[in-house]
Amino acid sequence: NGCTNSVSINIHEISPIQFQNIAFDPICTDDKGRIQLKAVSGGAPPYRYFLNGVQSTDGLYDQLNPGIYFAQIIDSETCLQSDTIQIIAAPQFNVSLIDNIELQTPGSILIKYIVLDGSIKLISFSPSHQISLEGNDGLRIQVNANQDYTIQFEDLNGCVITRYLQISLKKNDRVI
Repeated sequence: NGCTNSVSINIHEISPIQFQNIAFDPICTDDKGRIQLKAVSGGAPPYRYFLNGVQSTDGLYDQLNPGIYFAQIIDSETCLQSDTIQIIAAPQFNVSLIDNIELQTPGSILIKYIVLDGSIKLISFSPSHQISLEGNDGLRIQVNANQDYTIQFEDLNGCVITRYLQISLKKNDRVI
């Protein structure tokens, strides 16, 4: 018969999704973390991004507590790629300082503070008159009247803890 019949089939296979996940760990104790998911190659757009089952159109997730998260990217052909990402807690920074002092007479006092966690880079106070740093753990204050101080401790990451100190002179109630 001499007839031939041929059929050709082209199979187009989409390459697997490759994605990048970027974790932004918190810097200060009260900060939250952030994760960015980004498809960099493969798959068939548009992509859908999920972090612990929560969908995002842009792959950005903010205000995340430290912990382990499960990330997924799904393309238009329902191909899926997943990974786990960890947000690491910020280094701890804490300072203990008495908040209220009552004195009988005016004079100079030394107030000690204790660094409970972290390291101090800078200490500032307001108002700045009649108060100064003394040693590695003290504040020298010349007390002549009632005064409220705002004291800020800054760590090596630039994180700031604010403490308040109220100094009052007790009135002498003696009757002459």
